[in-house]
Amino acid sequence: MAAQTCEAVAGDVTMQGTRAKYMSFTIPYLNSDVYMLLRGTHDLKQTLWTFFKPFTTRLWITLVCSCFLTGVALAFLEFREHNP
Repeated sequence: MAAQTCEAVAGDVTMQGTRAKYMSFTIPYLNSDVYMLLRGTHDLKQTLWTFFKPFTTRLWITLVCSCFLTGVALAFLEFREHNP
């Protein structure tokens, strides 16, 4: 194996100690993970409030304040005295 030359290898190649002596490995650009698709069950008790359930009070305050401050900043930029 040491006498052969190869520019690149595509696919899943196991990095072993003996192979590391003769070649250098790089990190792949994409993960080659194994996924499993399963049939999901639907909860029929879902309502509109189910969407809001994960949001905490602190997150709601942060969202409202950031929207308000963005609106104030836009209003200040749009309605300045010298803005045509």
